[in-house]
Amino acid sequence: MAQELLTVVLTGLLVVFAVLILLTVLIWVYGKIVYSIQNRNKGSADTTNAEKKTDNVAMMETKAPMQATAAPQGISNEVLAVIAAAVASMGSAAGVRYAVRSVRREETARPAWRSAGVYENSRPFSS
Repeated sequence: MAQELLTVVLTGLLVVFAVLILLTVLIWVYGKIVYSIQNRNKGSADTTNAEKKTDNVAMMETKAPMQATAAPQGISNEVLAVIAAAVASMGSAAGVRYAVRSVRREETARPAWRSAGVYENSRPFSS
């Protein structure tokens, strides 16, 4: 009786772990296939996007610089300068010039503490 019980438990564990390993391999292979398809499609789109970017950069260099506008209520000039510097540095690595056209506060439907709680409780387990 004990030997039959041990055989059933070991067989069950073996089947469960074999199926889990099989599912892991299938999901991994599926991810590789999808990733390769996306990169293949991205490669052909990158050549047309590179041509568009060079045209946009040439157009941006010929435009006159924008005039500074007044800061919206509640946002200081220093904060605007930091935002503009961050946007400019983001584009300089790629060779693209970005311009800040407007800055406004985000109107959220929930308080910041509630948003932080939702983020904390819904983020993925892996970091």
